[in-house]
Order: sequence, then structure tokens, then C-alpha cells
Amino acid sequence: VQNKPLREFTEDELKRILEPRGLEPTVQNFNQLRAEIRGKKAIGAAVMMGAGWMMMNGNLRGNGIYDQNRMRTRRSLGWKPKTYRGWDGNWYSYEWLGPLGDVLAFTADLGDNATTISAAKSEELLQKAMFIVGASITQRSMTSGLEPMMDVLAGNPAATQRWAANFASSLLPFSGARNEMSRIIAPAMRELNADFLSQLHNRNRFMDVVDPEGALPIAYDWIDGTPVGDSGNFWVNTWNAMMPMKVYNPLSEERQFLMDIEYDARPLFNKADNGVDYTPEERSQLFALMGQNQMFRRGLQQIMGEKTAQQWRQEIRSKQAQPNTSIDPKQYGNLYNRIDSLILAAKRNAERQLEASTLYSLRQREYQAGENIKAQRRSQAPPFPLQNK
Repeated sequence: VQNKPLREFTEDELKRILEPRGLEPTVQNFNQLRAEIRGKKAIGAAVMMGAGWMMMNGNLRGNGIYDQNRMRTRRSLGWKPKTYRGWDGNWYSYEWLGPLGDVLAFTADLGDNATTISAAKSEELLQKAMFIVGASITQRSMTSGLEPMMDVLAGNPAATQRWAANFASSLLPFSGARNEMSRIIAPAMRELNADFLSQLHNRNRFMDVVDPEGALPIAYDWIDGTPVGDSGNFWVNTWNAMMPMKVYNPLSEERQFLMDIEYDARPLFNKADNGVDYTPEERSQLFALMGQNQMFRRGLQQIMGEKTAQQWRQEIRSKQAQPNTSIDPKQYGNLYNRIDSLILAAKRNAERQLEASTLYSLRQREYQAGENIKAQRRSQAPPFPLQNK
């Protein structure tokens, strides 16, 4: 219709096109309608091309990738969804754009998930497609409750406790004001267990100023030791809490490298020796010490100097393109194993620097867990009722 000459339209065709839209079947109205359609198509193409160009240059983020384990590592490194990089290097949220923001996020998600280094297996392609579609519809207010509801129905205990805490907090007065006050006064993320009281406390972090002894331990970045989620600027924190267009600091070269190679570090941080879970206090101290002593960061910088993340990804892509070739990124070039060894060495070094009482409690639980393992291998009951607090 948009390219068909006007002279080839019959009077009945004009009526069929214009009258359902409440317009008189005149040549002027037809030309105006066709000009509007062409303009909308041009604007849509320009937006999609612009978003694609920004995404390919690493300046646009969507909802992330389908692999939730790697997404947790991204978030722990300071990655923020639905943001774009400005000329000053900072990242700005575009979520306030509404439906147009969803279009930008959808474009970014297509590129982000299409360029993952995992092999293009049929089941993974289906998972990626489901994530992209699901992420694009669960962000709007009408369907925003679907995501936590599905987590609860899936039997995720952490999601259940988080949903219950959010619901309980919303029943109390000034729920929105308390949440915004927490983001201003105590913006840093917290280390917490998946229990109801911890989740409820996390929703009301402003109470940490009133009761510092009962405060949840702060989550620290294990690369540089800075508090996660805190910009370090009170006015920026206030702006992000009150305004829809949020501002975030640029990522360091080390964080960007780990995200580019899609490295998942969380399994190495969840447990100590003999499968003992770290307590929130231990995780807080451990990550802070790892970042402060710079042992891991210096080792990672040496690895980064040998080969860039883009070169490593391109090598994997070129070999995956060969027929009957399957590449495991976790083994390729021994990169992941070297980083694992760096983290374990830095973690053990940081453990030795923990506070005396904290280190004693950790070693005691490790010993008890080890004795329990030995007893069960001898077909005996475990002597210690080990409980991770």
C-alpha cells in the first residue's frame, strides 16, 4: 500500500482503508495517512538501527543474558540493566522511557544473547528466546508480579522469603518512603541469608543508622574492596533514589574483562572448605579483604595483558564455526582455570586476615564438617549437628 501509486487505488479501496479509521475517503486524507505510516516506519527503523549500533559498540544494555548464574556475577560486578553509556563514560538508565525503553532493551537482549560464547545448541537457543520474550513482558506494571510469582511456584526458597518480606513491608505505613530513604541513607547492597527477617531488614536498611550494631553486613566488591551499589556520592545516591533517569559509575577494566569472558565466580565464594557456607558477616569481611589486598586484581591484570577478552572470544567463535567442532569456554585456553586458581589463592589469603573471632568460628565449622564427612564414610552417624548461621 505504501508504494502503490494513488491512481491505482479504486474508490472502494479508499473507503475500506479510511473509513475504519474514522476518516473521510478523500485523496487528502489518504495521502496524510500514508505519510504518517511512512514516517512511523522510518522512525522505527532509525530507532532499531541506532539501538543496534549502540549495542554493537558496547554502549547499550538490556535485561542481560539467559544464564542466571552468569547474570549474578554481572550484577555483583556492578552491571546495571536497561542503561546506556553517555559521552562522559557514566551509565544512565533509560527505563523511564516506558514502551520505547522496552524496544531498546529488546534490541540489546537480541545482540547480547546472540553473541554469547556458549555453543549454539537448539535447547540453548530456545532458552535464549524464552528469556528475551519473558524479560520484555515482565517489566511492565501489569505483569511485573509474574516473575517473582513464578520463582515462588518453582520452589525457590529465597524467592519465597523475599516475596513474603516485600509483602509484609508493604503492609506497614510509608512503605515507598522507607524504601527510598534506605536507598539514600544506606545505598550499598547487603550480605544476607535467605530468611524472612533478613529480607525484611534489607527492605528497611535506613534502620542501620539508628541501630548500627544490628545492621546487616555490607557487600563489598572482591576486586577493589568498595561497597557494592554505593556510588560514593550522596547527591548521586539521592538522585538515583528519587529520579527515574539513574546514573551509574563506569565499570573498571577488570570487571569488564570478567563480564566479556562470561566468567561465573560465585560458586567459589559460596562455600569454604568441606562445603561450609560462609555467614553474611564472613562474606562481607572476606570480600572486603580480597579487594583491599589487591592480590587477585594484580594477577588478573597480568592475565589481561596476555590476551584481550575480544581476542579470546573471537578465537572461540572461529573454532565453533568449523564443522563438527564443539568448544567448551570453561576449558579453552585454560583461562577460567587460571582465574579460579587466582581467586582461591586470594580467598585463602583473605581468610587468614579475618578477625580472630570470625576466623575461629569458620575453622571450627570446617573441622566439624570434615569430621561429619569422615564419620559418614565409615557408615557412622555424623557427630556434629552442623548448622550454618
